[in-house]
Amino acid sequence: MPAEIGEALVAYLSSGRNPVDDDYVFLTCRAPRGPIRADLVGDVVQRACKRAGLPNIGAHGLRRALAGELLRRGAGLVAISQVLRHQDLATTALYAKVDLVALRQVAQPWPGVGAVSALEQDLADYLELRRSLGHAMAEARWLLPGFVAYLDAHEASTVTIDAALNWAQQSPRGQPTTVGPRRMTAARGFARYLARIYPGTEIPPLGLMPHRPRWRRAFIYSTADIEAMMSQARISIRPLLRAATYETLIGLLAAGGLRIGEAIKLDRSDIDWSENVLPIRESKFGKSRLVPLHSTAMQALSAYAKLRDELEPRPEEPSFFESQTRKRLCYAAVCQTFRQLVNDAGVGAGAPSAPRLHDLRHSFAVRTLLGWYRSGEEVQAMLPWLSTYLGHREPASTYWYLSAAPELLSLAAERQNAGWSAVRS
Repeated sequence: MPAEIGEALVAYLSSGRNPVDDDYVFLTCRAPRGPIRADLVGDVVQRACKRAGLPNIGAHGLRRALAGELLRRGAGLVAISQVLRHQDLATTALYAKVDLVALRQVAQPWPGVGAVSALEQDLADYLELRRSLGHAMAEARWLLPGFVAYLDAHEASTVTIDAALNWAQQSPRGQPTTVGPRRMTAARGFARYLARIYPGTEIPPLGLMPHRPRWRRAFIYSTADIEAMMSQARISIRPLLRAATYETLIGLLAAGGLRIGEAIKLDRSDIDWSENVLPIRESKFGKSRLVPLHSTAMQALSAYAKLRDELEPRPEEPSFFESQTRKRLCYAAVCQTFRQLVNDAGVGAGAPSAPRLHDLRHSFAVRTLLGWYRSGEEVQAMLPWLSTYLGHREPASTYWYLSAAPELLSLAAERQNAGWSAVRS
Protein backbone atom coordinates (compact mmCIF):
# COMPACT_ATOMS: atom_id res chain seq x y z
CA MET A 1 0.00 0.00 0.00
CA PRO A 2 1.15 3.61 -0.42
CA ALA A 3 3.27 5.03 2.38
CA GLU A 4 0.73 7.71 3.34
CA ILE A 5 -1.98 5.08 3.88
CA GLY A 6 0.36 3.03 6.06
CA GLU A 7 1.24 6.09 8.11
CA ALA A 8 -2.46 6.92 8.56
CA LEU A 9 -3.14 3.39 9.83
CA VAL A 10 -0.22 3.54 12.28
CA ALA A 11 -1.46 6.88 13.61
CA TYR A 12 -4.98 5.48 14.02
CA LEU A 13 -3.81 2.33 15.85
CA SER A 14 -1.51 4.26 18.15
CA SER A 15 -3.71 7.20 19.11
CA GLY A 16 -7.12 7.07 17.50
CA ARG A 17 -8.32 3.52 18.18
CA ASN A 18 -9.92 2.63 21.47
CA PRO A 19 -7.54 0.57 23.64
CA VAL A 20 -9.54 -2.65 23.40
CA ASP A 21 -8.08 -6.14 23.11
CA ASP A 22 -9.58 -7.07 19.78
CA ASP A 23 -8.07 -8.39 16.57
CA TYR A 24 -10.23 -6.15 14.38
CA VAL A 25 -8.55 -2.97 13.22
CA PHE A 26 -11.60 -0.71 13.03
CA LEU A 27 -13.84 -0.66 16.11
CA THR A 28 -16.92 1.24 17.18
CA CYS A 29 -16.42 4.33 19.32
CA ARG A 30 -19.25 3.56 21.73
CA ALA A 31 -19.85 0.59 24.01
CA PRO A 32 -20.15 -2.23 23.51
CA ARG A 33 -16.85 -2.06 21.66
CA GLY A 34 -16.68 -4.25 18.62
CA PRO A 35 -15.98 -4.36 14.91
CA ILE A 36 -17.71 -1.76 12.72
CA ARG A 37 -20.57 -3.26 10.72
CA ALA A 38 -20.67 -2.76 6.96
CA ASP A 39 -23.98 -0.87 7.12
CA LEU A 40 -22.43 1.64 9.55
CA VAL A 41 -19.62 2.30 7.09
CA GLY A 42 -22.23 2.89 4.40
CA ASP A 43 -24.03 5.42 6.64
CA VAL A 44 -20.78 7.30 7.26
CA VAL A 45 -20.05 7.49 3.52
CA GLN A 46 -23.61 8.61 2.78
CA ARG A 47 -23.42 11.45 5.31
CA ALA A 48 -20.03 12.51 3.96
CA CYS A 49 -21.41 12.64 0.42
CA LYS A 50 -24.35 14.73 1.59
CA ARG A 51 -22.10 17.23 3.38
CA ALA A 52 -19.92 17.52 0.27
CA GLY A 53 -22.93 18.02 -2.01
CA LEU A 54 -22.20 14.82 -3.94
CA PRO A 55 -24.57 12.03 -5.01
CA ASN A 56 -24.53 9.02 -2.71
CA ILE A 57 -22.01 6.58 -4.19
CA GLY A 58 -22.11 4.01 -1.39
CA ALA A 59 -19.15 2.58 0.46
CA HIS A 60 -18.40 0.12 -2.34
CA GLY A 61 -18.19 3.04 -4.72
CA LEU A 62 -14.89 3.99 -3.07
CA ARG A 63 -13.51 0.61 -4.13
CA ARG A 64 -14.70 1.15 -7.70
CA ALA A 65 -13.22 4.66 -7.65
CA LEU A 66 -9.82 3.24 -6.69
CA ALA A 67 -9.97 0.73 -9.53
CA GLY A 68 -10.98 3.43 -11.99
CA GLU A 69 -8.15 5.72 -10.87
CA LEU A 70 -5.62 2.89 -11.25
CA LEU A 71 -6.93 2.24 -14.75
CA ARG A 72 -6.57 5.90 -15.69
CA ARG A 73 -2.99 5.88 -14.44
CA GLY A 74 -2.18 2.99 -16.75
CA ALA A 75 -2.22 0.07 -14.29
CA GLY A 76 -3.02 -3.31 -15.81
CA LEU A 77 -5.92 -5.51 -14.78
CA VAL A 78 -3.59 -8.05 -13.18
CA ALA A 79 -2.07 -5.46 -10.84
CA ILE A 80 -5.50 -4.03 -9.99
CA SER A 81 -6.82 -7.54 -9.31
CA GLN A 82 -4.04 -8.08 -6.77
CA VAL A 83 -4.74 -4.76 -5.02
CA LEU A 84 -8.46 -5.53 -4.79
CA ARG A 85 -7.82 -9.19 -3.79
CA HIS A 86 -9.96 -10.54 -6.61
CA GLN A 87 -9.78 -14.27 -7.18
CA ASP A 88 -10.85 -14.01 -10.81
CA LEU A 89 -9.46 -11.53 -13.33
CA ALA A 90 -12.92 -11.38 -14.96
CA THR A 91 -14.23 -9.69 -11.80
CA THR A 92 -11.62 -6.95 -12.15
CA ALA A 93 -12.50 -6.52 -15.82
CA LEU A 94 -15.97 -5.34 -14.75
CA TYR A 95 -14.40 -2.13 -13.46
CA ALA A 96 -13.07 -1.34 -16.92
CA LYS A 97 -16.65 -1.43 -18.22
CA VAL A 98 -17.70 1.48 -15.99
CA ASP A 99 -14.61 3.59 -16.57
CA LEU A 100 -16.32 5.88 -19.11
CA VAL A 101 -13.37 8.28 -19.32
CA ALA A 102 -11.08 5.50 -20.52
CA LEU A 103 -13.74 3.92 -22.74
CA ARG A 104 -14.40 7.22 -24.56
CA GLN A 105 -10.84 7.08 -25.87
CA VAL A 106 -11.81 3.96 -27.81
CA ALA A 107 -14.97 5.42 -29.37
CA GLN A 108 -14.85 6.32 -33.07
CA PRO A 109 -16.73 9.19 -34.75
CA TRP A 110 -19.79 8.62 -36.90
CA PRO A 111 -18.84 8.16 -40.56
CA GLY A 112 -18.67 11.54 -42.25
CA VAL A 113 -18.63 13.46 -38.95
CA GLY A 114 -15.35 14.74 -37.52
CA ALA A 115 -14.24 13.81 -34.03
CA VAL A 116 -14.91 16.24 -31.18
CA SER A 117 -11.78 18.14 -30.21
CA ALA A 118 -10.63 18.46 -26.61
CA LEU A 119 -11.68 22.12 -26.50
CA GLU A 120 -15.11 21.28 -27.92
CA GLN A 121 -15.59 18.78 -25.11
CA ASP A 122 -14.32 21.35 -22.61
CA LEU A 123 -16.86 23.85 -23.94
CA ALA A 124 -19.70 21.33 -23.63
CA ASP A 125 -18.67 20.61 -20.04
CA TYR A 126 -18.41 24.34 -19.25
CA LEU A 127 -21.86 25.15 -20.62
CA GLU A 128 -23.40 22.17 -18.82
CA LEU A 129 -21.80 23.25 -15.54
CA ARG A 130 -23.01 26.83 -15.87
CA ARG A 131 -26.54 25.72 -16.80
CA SER A 132 -26.63 23.43 -13.77
CA LEU A 133 -25.89 26.50 -11.62
CA GLY A 134 -28.90 28.32 -13.04
CA HIS A 135 -27.28 30.44 -15.78
CA ALA A 136 -29.10 30.56 -19.13
CA MET A 137 -25.85 30.94 -21.15
CA ALA A 138 -27.81 31.77 -24.32
CA GLU A 139 -25.22 34.19 -25.69
CA ALA A 140 -22.29 31.97 -24.70
CA ARG A 141 -23.90 29.01 -26.53
CA TRP A 142 -24.15 31.21 -29.61
CA LEU A 143 -20.68 32.79 -29.50
CA LEU A 144 -18.26 30.29 -27.98
CA PRO A 145 -18.47 27.51 -30.62
CA GLY A 146 -16.97 30.01 -33.04
CA PHE A 147 -14.20 30.78 -30.56
CA VAL A 148 -13.39 27.09 -30.11
CA ALA A 149 -13.35 26.63 -33.89
CA TYR A 150 -10.93 29.56 -34.13
CA LEU A 151 -8.65 28.03 -31.47
CA ASP A 152 -8.72 24.61 -33.14
CA ALA A 153 -7.99 26.14 -36.54
CA HIS A 154 -4.91 27.84 -35.07
CA GLU A 155 -3.89 24.66 -33.22
CA ALA A 156 -4.19 26.36 -29.84
CA SER A 157 -4.51 24.03 -26.87
CA THR A 158 -6.14 26.63 -24.60
CA VAL A 159 -7.13 30.29 -24.42
CA THR A 160 -4.55 33.07 -24.67
CA ILE A 161 -5.13 36.81 -24.53
CA ASP A 162 -3.91 37.30 -28.10
CA ALA A 163 -6.18 34.55 -29.43
CA ALA A 164 -9.23 35.93 -27.59
CA LEU A 165 -8.52 39.48 -28.81
CA ASN A 166 -7.96 38.44 -32.43
CA TRP A 167 -11.15 36.38 -32.46
CA ALA A 168 -13.21 39.09 -30.78
CA GLN A 169 -12.08 41.65 -33.39
CA GLN A 170 -12.89 39.44 -36.37
CA SER A 171 -15.43 40.75 -38.85
CA PRO A 172 -16.68 38.74 -41.85
CA ARG A 173 -16.75 41.86 -44.05
CA GLY A 174 -13.70 43.58 -42.65
CA GLN A 175 -15.87 46.32 -41.10
CA PRO A 176 -15.83 47.33 -37.41
CA THR A 177 -18.16 45.16 -35.35
CA THR A 178 -20.07 45.91 -32.15
CA VAL A 179 -20.18 42.25 -31.10
CA GLY A 180 -16.50 42.28 -30.07
CA PRO A 181 -17.03 43.21 -26.40
CA ARG A 182 -19.69 40.51 -26.07
CA ARG A 183 -17.33 37.97 -27.61
CA MET A 184 -14.62 39.01 -25.17
CA THR A 185 -16.98 38.62 -22.20
CA ALA A 186 -17.89 35.11 -23.32
CA ALA A 187 -14.23 34.20 -23.94
CA ARG A 188 -13.23 35.52 -20.50
CA GLY A 189 -15.75 33.29 -18.73
CA PHE A 190 -14.61 30.24 -20.70
CA ALA A 191 -10.97 31.08 -19.96
CA ARG A 192 -11.65 31.21 -16.21
CA TYR A 193 -13.04 27.69 -16.45
CA LEU A 194 -10.12 26.39 -18.53
CA ALA A 195 -7.56 27.94 -16.15
CA ARG A 196 -8.43 25.23 -13.64
CA ILE A 197 -7.64 22.55 -16.22
CA TYR A 198 -4.77 23.90 -18.32
CA PRO A 199 -1.97 25.80 -16.50
CA GLY A 200 -1.04 27.81 -19.60
CA THR A 201 -4.48 29.44 -19.90
CA GLU A 202 -4.50 33.25 -20.02
CA ILE A 203 -7.59 35.09 -18.78
CA PRO A 204 -8.28 38.30 -20.77
CA PRO A 205 -8.37 41.24 -18.33
CA LEU A 206 -11.44 43.39 -17.82
CA GLY A 207 -11.45 46.51 -19.94
CA LEU A 208 -9.50 44.97 -22.80
CA MET A 209 -12.50 45.62 -25.06
CA PRO A 210 -14.81 47.94 -23.10
CA HIS A 211 -18.48 47.55 -23.80
CA ARG A 212 -20.09 50.72 -25.08
CA PRO A 213 -23.87 50.27 -25.16
CA ARG A 214 -25.39 51.67 -28.30
CA TRP A 215 -29.07 52.25 -27.67
CA ARG A 216 -31.41 52.15 -30.62
CA ARG A 217 -33.55 55.23 -30.55
CA ALA A 218 -37.10 54.25 -29.66
CA PHE A 219 -40.08 55.37 -31.69
CA ILE A 220 -42.49 57.07 -29.30
CA TYR A 221 -46.09 56.51 -30.41
CA SER A 222 -48.50 59.35 -29.99
CA THR A 223 -52.07 58.74 -28.87
CA ALA A 224 -53.14 59.39 -32.47
CA ASP A 225 -50.68 56.75 -33.73
CA ILE A 226 -52.08 54.12 -31.39
CA GLU A 227 -55.67 54.95 -32.25
CA ALA A 228 -54.79 54.79 -35.97
CA MET A 229 -53.33 51.28 -35.63
CA MET A 230 -56.32 50.05 -33.62
CA SER A 231 -58.68 51.53 -36.19
CA GLN A 232 -56.66 49.91 -39.01
CA ALA A 233 -57.05 46.53 -37.30
CA ARG A 234 -60.85 46.93 -37.30
CA ILE A 235 -60.87 47.96 -40.96
CA SER A 236 -58.35 45.65 -42.62
CA ILE A 237 -58.27 42.41 -40.61
CA ARG A 238 -60.73 39.58 -41.13
CA PRO A 239 -62.45 37.67 -39.62
CA LEU A 240 -64.08 39.65 -36.82
CA LEU A 241 -62.42 37.83 -33.90
CA ARG A 242 -58.92 38.23 -35.37
CA ALA A 243 -59.54 41.95 -35.85
CA ALA A 244 -60.74 42.28 -32.26
CA THR A 245 -57.74 40.30 -31.02
CA TYR A 246 -55.20 42.66 -32.57
CA GLU A 247 -57.14 45.80 -31.69
CA THR A 248 -57.33 44.71 -28.03
CA LEU A 249 -53.73 43.46 -27.95
CA ILE A 250 -52.38 46.81 -29.19
CA GLY A 251 -54.57 48.65 -26.72
CA LEU A 252 -53.34 46.49 -23.80
CA LEU A 253 -49.68 46.99 -24.73
CA ALA A 254 -50.23 50.74 -24.92
CA ALA A 255 -52.29 51.05 -21.72
CA GLY A 256 -50.43 48.50 -19.59
CA GLY A 257 -46.82 48.72 -20.74
CA LEU A 258 -46.58 44.92 -20.99
CA ARG A 259 -43.95 43.07 -22.96
CA ILE A 260 -45.48 41.30 -25.95
CA GLY A 261 -44.48 37.91 -24.53
CA GLU A 262 -46.32 38.69 -21.30
CA ALA A 263 -49.49 39.57 -23.18
CA ILE A 264 -49.32 36.42 -25.30
CA LYS A 265 -48.83 34.25 -22.19
CA LEU A 266 -51.95 35.59 -20.45
CA ASP A 267 -54.56 32.96 -19.68
CA ARG A 268 -58.29 33.54 -19.19
CA SER A 269 -58.05 32.67 -15.51
CA ASP A 270 -55.17 35.12 -14.93
CA ILE A 271 -57.22 38.31 -14.94
CA ASP A 272 -58.51 39.48 -11.57
CA TRP A 273 -61.71 41.21 -12.66
CA SER A 274 -62.69 42.30 -9.15
CA GLU A 275 -59.38 44.09 -8.43
CA ASN A 276 -58.61 45.21 -12.04
CA VAL A 277 -55.21 43.49 -11.86
CA LEU A 278 -53.16 41.34 -14.24
CA PRO A 279 -50.79 38.88 -12.53
CA ILE A 280 -47.66 38.49 -14.69
CA ARG A 281 -45.92 35.23 -13.82
CA GLU A 282 -42.25 34.37 -14.39
CA SER A 283 -41.55 36.95 -17.06
CA LYS A 284 -38.11 38.29 -17.99
CA PHE A 285 -35.40 37.41 -15.42
CA GLY A 286 -37.93 34.97 -13.91
CA LYS A 287 -39.75 37.82 -12.12
CA SER A 288 -43.47 37.92 -11.38
CA ARG A 289 -45.47 41.05 -10.64
CA LEU A 290 -48.97 42.51 -10.39
CA VAL A 291 -50.07 45.07 -13.01
CA PRO A 292 -53.10 47.18 -12.01
CA LEU A 293 -55.02 48.43 -15.05
CA HIS A 294 -57.21 51.47 -15.57
CA SER A 295 -60.95 50.81 -15.43
CA THR A 296 -61.30 51.68 -19.14
CA ALA A 297 -58.66 49.06 -20.00
CA MET A 298 -60.57 46.44 -18.00
CA GLN A 299 -63.78 47.36 -19.84
CA ALA A 300 -62.04 46.86 -23.19
CA LEU A 301 -60.65 43.48 -22.08
CA SER A 302 -64.08 42.44 -20.83
CA ALA A 303 -65.70 43.37 -24.14
CA TYR A 304 -63.09 41.34 -26.04
CA ALA A 305 -63.53 38.33 -23.73
CA LYS A 306 -67.31 38.41 -24.25
CA LEU A 307 -66.95 38.56 -28.06
CA ARG A 308 -64.30 35.82 -28.05
CA ASP A 309 -66.47 33.47 -25.99
CA GLU A 310 -69.46 34.08 -28.26
CA LEU A 311 -67.51 33.38 -31.46
CA GLU A 312 -65.29 30.59 -30.10
CA PRO A 313 -67.06 28.94 -27.16
CA ARG A 314 -64.78 25.86 -27.22
CA PRO A 315 -61.14 26.99 -27.31
CA GLU A 316 -58.33 24.47 -27.55
CA GLU A 317 -56.08 26.37 -25.11
CA PRO A 318 -56.70 28.56 -22.03
CA SER A 319 -55.00 31.61 -23.59
CA PHE A 320 -56.76 34.96 -23.22
CA PHE A 321 -55.85 36.12 -26.73
CA GLU A 322 -56.90 33.55 -29.30
CA SER A 323 -55.54 32.95 -32.80
CA GLN A 324 -57.50 31.85 -35.88
CA THR A 325 -56.63 28.24 -35.03
CA ARG A 326 -58.22 28.61 -31.56
CA LYS A 327 -54.79 28.44 -29.96
CA ARG A 328 -52.35 30.87 -28.33
CA LEU A 329 -50.96 33.67 -30.48
CA CYS A 330 -47.56 33.12 -32.11
CA TYR A 331 -44.95 35.84 -31.57
CA ALA A 332 -43.71 35.75 -35.18
CA ALA A 333 -47.25 36.05 -36.56
CA VAL A 334 -48.03 38.95 -34.20
CA CYS A 335 -44.91 40.83 -35.33
CA GLN A 336 -45.77 40.31 -38.99
CA THR A 337 -49.36 41.47 -38.55
CA PHE A 338 -48.28 44.47 -36.47
CA ARG A 339 -45.79 45.55 -39.13
CA GLN A 340 -48.56 45.42 -41.75
CA LEU A 341 -50.86 47.51 -39.56
CA VAL A 342 -48.13 50.12 -38.99
CA ASN A 343 -47.47 50.42 -42.72
CA ASP A 344 -51.15 50.54 -43.70
CA ALA A 345 -51.90 53.18 -41.04
CA GLY A 346 -48.96 55.30 -42.15
CA VAL A 347 -47.50 55.42 -38.65
CA GLY A 348 -43.85 56.46 -38.42
CA ALA A 349 -43.43 57.20 -42.11
CA GLY A 350 -40.08 58.93 -42.53
CA ALA A 351 -39.09 58.47 -38.87
CA PRO A 352 -35.34 57.94 -38.14
CA SER A 353 -36.17 54.64 -36.41
CA ALA A 354 -38.92 52.38 -37.74
CA PRO A 355 -41.73 51.77 -35.24
CA ARG A 356 -41.43 48.45 -33.42
CA LEU A 357 -43.88 46.44 -31.36
CA HIS A 358 -41.69 46.86 -28.26
CA ASP A 359 -41.78 50.64 -28.70
CA LEU A 360 -45.34 50.56 -27.35
CA ARG A 361 -43.77 49.72 -23.99
CA HIS A 362 -41.27 52.58 -24.35
CA SER A 363 -44.11 54.93 -25.23
CA PHE A 364 -46.05 53.87 -22.13
CA ALA A 365 -43.08 54.73 -19.91
CA VAL A 366 -42.49 58.07 -21.62
CA ARG A 367 -46.17 59.07 -21.38
CA THR A 368 -46.16 58.17 -17.68
CA LEU A 369 -43.08 60.30 -17.00
CA LEU A 370 -44.44 63.19 -19.04
CA GLY A 371 -47.67 63.10 -17.03
CA TRP A 372 -45.74 63.21 -13.76
CA TYR A 373 -43.59 66.13 -14.88
CA ARG A 374 -46.58 68.12 -16.12
CA SER A 375 -48.53 67.55 -12.90
CA GLY A 376 -45.57 68.62 -10.75
CA GLU A 377 -44.87 65.21 -9.21
CA GLU A 378 -41.48 64.36 -7.67
CA VAL A 379 -40.40 62.17 -10.59
CA GLN A 380 -37.16 60.87 -9.04
CA ALA A 381 -39.09 59.60 -6.02
CA MET A 382 -41.72 57.93 -8.21
CA LEU A 383 -39.35 56.21 -10.66
CA PRO A 384 -39.14 53.04 -8.49
CA TRP A 385 -42.92 52.70 -8.87
CA LEU A 386 -42.61 52.77 -12.65
CA SER A 387 -39.69 50.34 -12.46
CA THR A 388 -41.78 47.88 -10.43
CA TYR A 389 -44.81 48.31 -12.69
CA LEU A 390 -42.75 47.55 -15.81
CA GLY A 391 -40.97 44.60 -14.19
CA HIS A 392 -37.48 46.06 -14.54
CA ARG A 393 -34.73 44.24 -12.69
CA GLU A 394 -33.44 47.50 -11.22
CA PRO A 395 -34.46 51.21 -11.34
CA ALA A 396 -31.36 52.02 -13.42
CA SER A 397 -33.10 50.35 -16.39
CA THR A 398 -35.99 52.79 -16.00
CA TYR A 399 -33.78 55.90 -15.95
CA TRP A 400 -33.01 55.30 -19.63
CA TYR A 401 -36.50 56.52 -20.53
CA LEU A 402 -35.57 60.02 -19.35
CA SER A 403 -33.48 60.35 -22.51
CA ALA A 404 -35.97 58.64 -24.81
CA ALA A 405 -37.91 61.74 -25.83
CA PRO A 406 -36.83 65.38 -26.38
CA GLU A 407 -39.89 66.66 -24.47
CA LEU A 408 -38.86 64.62 -21.43
CA LEU A 409 -35.36 66.04 -21.55
CA SER A 410 -36.76 69.54 -21.81
CA LEU A 411 -39.07 69.06 -18.83
CA ALA A 412 -36.28 67.47 -16.78
CA ALA A 413 -33.98 70.40 -17.61
CA GLU A 414 -36.67 72.93 -16.63
CA ARG A 415 -37.18 71.12 -13.31
CA GLN A 416 -33.41 71.09 -12.74
CA ASN A 417 -33.07 74.82 -13.52
CA ALA A 418 -35.97 75.66 -11.24
CA GLY A 419 -34.30 73.73 -8.45
CA TRP A 420 -31.00 75.54 -8.89
CA SER A 421 -32.75 78.91 -9.00
CA ALA A 422 -34.48 78.11 -5.70
CA VAL A 423 -31.14 77.14 -4.14
CA ARG A 424 -29.39 80.35 -5.33
CA SER A 425 -32.17 82.56 -4.06
